[in-house]
Amino acid sequence: MKIAMFAACIALGTAIPALSTTLSPAATTFLRTGASRALANCDLEEHRCHGTKLIVLETFDGEANDVPRHAEKLSGNGILLDVIFEFPAKPIRRHTFLIERLELRSSRWPLAAPFRIGSSPESVLDALGEPVSRTDECWRYSDEPDDVTLCFLNRRLATVTWSFFVD
Repeated sequence: MKIAMFAACIALGTAIPALSTTLSPAATTFLRTGASRALANCDLEEHRCHGTKLIVLETFDGEANDVPRHAEKLSGNGILLDVIFEFPAKPIRRHTFLIERLELRSSRWPLAAPFRIGSSPESVLDALGEPVSRTDECWRYSDEPDDVTLCFLNRRLATVTWSFFVD
């Protein structure tokens, strides 16, 4: 199943004060569409994504705004994600997916160049412009309350993490 909707929020506790207050159009596009590209053709209900069986690490059942929810933390080959399944009383579809957090750590996940794991910091900076905040290792591009954080190791992109606000 394809992801119907995204949302979540992450706290980057060690971020340096803002470098830029606005995102470039490319950074905004990457923040809004990069996760859906990475998860295209995934069946999260069946715990499969790009030929990888996802393992359920944690589950939680609850409710928000009188809508029953089932949340799962899933892990696979170079991927970690928090997904919420909503079950509305009168669903148009069976349920809705909300992505709260998605972390990619492997080049096997389909991201557009230069955002693939292993890319150079210079190519990322050329494509996205200055981040909102940065440390030596991680750059954060934020359009509150959503953000994407890119972390580098040995001058190569090592992780890409999207966080979306879920109400």
